[in-house]
This record gives sequence, structure tokens and C-alpha cells, in this order.
Amino acid sequence: MKKCSKIILGIATFWQSFYLICFFIYFSCSIIHGLTKLGPSWLFDSILSLFIVVGLNLVSIFMGIILLIIYIVHLLKNDKIKNEKRLMYLVFIIILGIFAMPIYWYFYIWKDQMRNRVKANYRET
Repeated sequence: MKKCSKIILGIATFWQSFYLICFFIYFSCSIIHGLTKLGPSWLFDSILSLFIVVGLNLVSIFMGIILLIIYIVHLLKNDKIKNEKRLMYLVFIIILGIFAMPIYWYFYIWKDQMRNRVKANYRET
């Protein structure tokens, strides 16, 4: 996998966690605004904000499904992982995808590039 593809996959992977945190903050603030009327009303009462939140949710859901497929295919094709670990990662990616995908990305997609560089430098010397 090329470095650019790894970076794009990493951004999409970490977007899921980032958006989940942002959504819960927005949702909590909208509940507080609904109860106390504190905060800017245009942010919580407008139909535009509803469309933006629903649109971002739909994009994140579809992105999550695509990422799930990408990670499962990569996991099953990765010969560097033992079968026991492969089964563990498969279960974690399916059940706890939003937390397991960034870990898998870092150790088996991003760090793989570093391992290849170290091996190439070792061979040259």
C-alpha cells in the first residue's frame, strides 16, 4: 500500500472516533440548550443544523461500512499475523470497530511501512 493511501485510510479511520466525540458533544449541548435555552439558538434550532448533522451521520455510517470491509479484507490477506491474532482482531474489528481499527491501522498498516524501510536499510549495509 502506498504512503498516500495509508494516510487517507488513517484519516478516514480516525475520523470515525473524532466524529463520535463531536456528535456526543453536540447532542449534549442541544439537550442542555433545549432545557435551559443557553447558547446560540441558530446552532440548535435551525433546520440547516439538522440537515448538516444528519448528512454527517450518513457519511460517517457509509464510511464505517466501507472501512469495515477494507479492514476485514486486509486482515484476512495479511500473512504477517498469526491465526490466533487474526481471529482476535477480526472479532475486535467487527464488534468494537471504532476502537480496534485505529490500533490495527497503526500496527499493521502504518508501521508496516517503517518495517519495510528498516529492512531496506539493513540490506543496504
